[in-house]
Amino acid sequence: MLFSWIDITPAMWENFGIFSAMLIVALIAMLLWRRREERRMEAIDASHKLASWGLTKVAGIVSAYAVGNYIGKDSVGRGIRELIAEVKEGGLGPILRKVGWKMVENVFCKDTEDRKELERLLKETTAKVKIEDDAPVEI
Repeated sequence: MLFSWIDITPAMWENFGIFSAMLIVALIAMLLWRRREERRMEAIDASHKLASWGLTKVAGIVSAYAVGNYIGKDSVGRGIRELIAEVKEGGLGPILRKVGWKMVENVFCKDTEDRKELERLLKETTAKVKIEDDAPVEI
């Protein structure tokens, strides 16, 4: 008997079980923490990308989420409330128009290939649709 000199008592098995359970819980907690931090880093990257496109309000909300700022000044809740107030006050059309122009200015106009594609699409659209200045808008 190689390990006959070790006397394993029930208390040792109990301690081994408790230690094993604590180790498993710690490993699971570390895994979940890592996933949380990776998600937050991706949110920060998305925030920077949105800011480079000129969408500063949405970028502010995403960056507040990334750092865990849910309540208070410059928080996720306040940013969403401001967006909802803007939609209620002016409607969705002006907001989408503003976002569309920001995307054109900050994304499509910076790259020559995108600019050519945008010009082609605008020419096709204006050739198909006759735009009247005083035409009523139906929603």
